[in-house]
Amino acid sequence: MARWLAPLCLMAAITALSNGPIEVPMPDLFGSQDKAIHFLVYGLLATTILRVPPLARRPHLAPWWALIVASLFGMSDEMHQGFVPGRSMDIYDWLADTTGAALAAFLYRDFIWYRKFLEFRVGLRRKTAASAIPAATPNQAQKTG
Repeated sequence: MARWLAPLCLMAAITALSNGPIEVPMPDLFGSQDKAIHFLVYGLLATTILRVPPLARRPHLAPWWALIVASLFGMSDEMHQGFVPGRSMDIYDWLADTTGAALAAFLYRDFIWYRKFLEFRVGLRRKTAASAIPAATPNQAQKTG
């Protein structure tokens, strides 16, 4: 269930950020940092879409679906921004969205190191049968022996 939630929450966050003018000062490191942010965020969106269970079971079709969904969402977000005061519709933002989604989707499919890096679990361990049995204390060991 949580894997469905990740892309939906990311889409909601993108939509919420699109509802007003961006007033956060950003240093321009790449000539156009805005495009780099679009590239990375939509790459993340495509990756979260790939992890949705029905797509995860179809590794050859999943990248195409992730690319299509992320690209269409990027297009709809750009169209939405055309109606928001202080924002504008930009085809180059949509191209950055689509390119980021494509790269992330095909890296995820074709390179196991990338998939393993993204699938790394931190601090989530399940109890094994051996760890569920409490160890005998020295007093208990003396009573049985």
